[in-house]
Amino acid sequence: MRSKFSISKARRKHITSADVGRYLKHLAVLNRDPLTGNVALSDALQEIAAVLIAAKAAPAKKTLENHLTQNKFDFEDEVDFHTLPLDKVREILARPDLTKSDLATVGSERFGIAKSRMDRIPREEIVKTITSAMEHEESLSIISEEARRHTRTS
Repeated sequence: MRSKFSISKARRKHITSADVGRYLKHLAVLNRDPLTGNVALSDALQEIAAVLIAAKAAPAKKTLENHLTQNKFDFEDEVDFHTLPLDKVREILARPDLTKSDLATVGSERFGIAKSRMDRIPREEIVKTITSAMEHEESLSIISEEARRHTRTS
């Protein structure tokens, strides 16, 4: 006699964010050993697991979508804005999800633009100000390269 329970239906069971979080937490523990695992990966898995566990019974897919649509961008402490290449700055400026404050941080840290000045102007003007600073830096670089070429040929 066949039971009404189907294996395929069991696999389709609603998996909550907390279920995925607990799994990632166990995976993090396995990777914690510095000799056989990856401690940095373990730390990252722990952080993700904490977010998912906090979401409790919500479906994992919904939690991820909500997290991605929060439009938050946190600058990592390791980012050195002083040496950030201009192409990376362009990528940052192209992100519509960045707040005025985030852009002001880029402007002040990378180009030395007064943060108090950027606090008073609209977001679009901050982007223009940073773009102008980038163009200025590029023009100085071109002038410097031409000067080096000229001294080599002289």
